[in-house]
Amino acid sequence: MVRLVLIFGHISQIPWAEALWWIAALTMTVGNLVALKQSNIKRMLAYSSIAHAGYLLVGIVASLQKSSLTESPLAGILFIF
Repeated sequence: MVRLVLIFGHISQIPWAEALWWIAALTMTVGNLVALKQSNIKRMLAYSSIAHAGYLLVGIVASLQKSSLTESPLAGILFIF
């Protein structure tokens, strides 16, 4: 995802920040809510991983607010990995 933003992030016709913000909000919300309903530990961890992907997208969205992917949000995203 970071590579795609680096390549296509300069295209101003596409509202990247708004689109990724909605995707991040949906993955965090749906991933956590569905994980709460699981009784199988493997499924709960899988849905928790979906929610964590939303948290990573928040870092990408924060960097796009400055209209380019800067080093500080990118370092925060890569630190989580």
